[in-house]
Amino acid sequence: MTPRELLTIFGPVELRQVLPTQSKELTTTEFAYPFPPYRDVFCSALPDRRPELDNYLTLILNLALRFGNNGFYSYHVLFSSEVAGHVQQYNLGAYWGTP
Repeated sequence: MTPRELLTIFGPVELRQVLPTQSKELTTTEFAYPFPPYRDVFCSALPDRRPELDNYLTLILNLALRFGNNGFYSYHVLFSSEVAGHVQQYNLGAYWGTP
């Protein structure tokens, strides 16, 4: 396997390889169950973001109910990737909830 690198202002950083056991699509339960503890830790530093994250979880769960299967997770991965790129390129975050 070829090592993956991320170019940063401090120079290249080698990224570890993704393990096949860690690269699976999550079920609705696997996604939703750890979300509140994550939200609580995140919001201990940024309390004004709680409604935004609550709205995001609601959006994801509605997608899961409406479309079934793991389509919600594909949306989550795509949205997260786009936000990460936006932060990296413009140093701006995104609103994760619904308008």
